[in-house]
Amino acid sequence: MSAWRDSPFYLSTMQFLYNVLNHLQPVRQWAKIHGVRVLLDAETFALSLLAGDLTVRLQPRFLIALEDGCKAYTSYFSSRCRFVGWLPYRIKRWSLASDKLVFKRWCAERGLLVPDGWQGGQKPQADYLVKPVHGSFGRGIRGPFRAGTPPGPLASGAQQALFCEQFIAGRPAKIWFWNAQPVAMEMVEPPAITGDGLRSIAQMLATPRGNFDLAYRDGVRGELLAWQGLAMNSIPAAGQVVLLDFLYATPFDRAVLQSRDSLATQSPGFLQELARAGRLLHAAIPAGLRDATLFTVDAVLDDRDQCWLLEMNSHTVVHPRTYPAMLDELLLGQSAGVA
Repeated sequence: MSAWRDSPFYLSTMQFLYNVLNHLQPVRQWAKIHGVRVLLDAETFALSLLAGDLTVRLQPRFLIALEDGCKAYTSYFSSRCRFVGWLPYRIKRWSLASDKLVFKRWCAERGLLVPDGWQGGQKPQADYLVKPVHGSFGRGIRGPFRAGTPPGPLASGAQQALFCEQFIAGRPAKIWFWNAQPVAMEMVEPPAITGDGLRSIAQMLATPRGNFDLAYRDGVRGELLAWQGLAMNSIPAAGQVVLLDFLYATPFDRAVLQSRDSLATQSPGFLQELARAGRLLHAAIPAGLRDATLFTVDAVLDDRDQCWLLEMNSHTVVHPRTYPAMLDELLLGQSAGVA
């Protein structure tokens, strides 16, 4: 993992989701419609909603960068954090959202589409990534590698459990679910450059493309270039598209100031698939944690618009589109999408 991927700029590529006003506005709008008072604690950033004798307190969530370069979520306000939303609880954990192999097996058994996986010395039968069984933020992912090609030695001191997963090239997506109901979806085009037959990849990346672009000198996945038969000093042919990354959030993303939610524009068939996945995944959450819960699913859509599910996350940024469904349940007792 390069220093570029752990830089403050990398944390700022989703400014819309990190802007506190984008979270406060839908809460205020909902509260105004339903005659609910909203109080913000400036010391803790907790949010209280008062409806007659009923008070609901929402806990803040913040994203922090740790000293070892990892990222984590916390409920404690400090000068080193980025606000990422409110939830009615501090933390929830369950195995399906913390173990990628458990998630893959569970989904496959229920007919949900997931990439093939291999472990314990099994040889991948398709192009593949190497992933840690646990962890998030895309940390520790290597590849892609061609089928039959070994991934090479692990970094010294690597201790985490790893597995190989079929590499699905396509558009990465993140889907937010409040209980069983999909409430938001972001699908992005993977970052790429187009060759001109004159400059190397390194030269093109070092040349800003506009006033708001930067020069990129590291952060490129060399394994992804090699998978395409390229290296940083390669000169792509004119018109040749070169993929730079395949994750939902990458060092090459520009700051996003507007909502990228595209859930409402998806086809009826796709929305039915998401609804079914949401019902199944929500029902798999342990009963004591299931009610009033937010989770996300990372996915990738291939060139045939098939949606491959990759992992489930219980610790996540809150999408502002979550709040109407959340507040309907917490203050009106209306829990949509659970039946």
